[in-house]
Amino acid sequence: ELVNGVDVTDIREVTSAITSGHPLLVRNLLVRKMLRRETETCLPVGSSFHVESEPTRINTLEQAHYDAIVNYPFHDPSAKMLRLRKFCLESETKYERLYEAIDIALQRPKYLESGTPPKIVVAESSFARGITRDNTDQRDVDLTIGDHIAARLARDLPQEVKIFVLDGLNSRWREQVIADFEKHTGPSVLLTLTSVMGEGIDISCASDGILITPPQTKARREQFARRMN
Repeated sequence: ELVNGVDVTDIREVTSAITSGHPLLVRNLLVRKMLRRETETCLPVGSSFHVESEPTRINTLEQAHYDAIVNYPFHDPSAKMLRLRKFCLESETKYERLYEAIDIALQRPKYLESGTPPKIVVAESSFARGITRDNTDQRDVDLTIGDHIAARLARDLPQEVKIFVLDGLNSRWREQVIADFEKHTGPSVLLTLTSVMGEGIDISCASDGILITPPQTKARREQFARRMN
């Protein structure tokens, strides 16, 4: 069988092609020889996985604002997308639903029954501004300052709930942030991005995860969810 002119049944020819060719050739040669398994078939016996979707509808006033942006004739599509994304991030309805979801998770009976503190990971699919920092890409060290979601949660949630933040601005200290989140002895919430979590991150100390905006692919959503206990 020839792939890109290489006989993939001949290991010497494959090795020579990989050595002398572009590194991406490895993927092109192997992709037809690999099987992707469903996540469920790879889970240990007894593992469970439950996902709940909660669509949020903005209120009448916000809907009118949203429609005005969509119908505004003097912005090109790119400018409209940026304005719409900023609008959605600043939606009071969205924040209220997120706060409610966190509050429900913090009070799940499983934490009382096990005696372990609630640990919840809240992630956005791609856009940090408005979630962990303000819309000028700045984030104050003091989470009590600012109007982004992480700062608002720090102010609005009960005082004993500690907020941790992990995004592109502090991803170099990712392991330390995760370790501090895991070691914290009280209820805690980690605000992050699915792109920052990436491969190789262990957040099995958390038992609840909230995705603010669903990722574009099922694989990325499950990669985030499967990292938790």
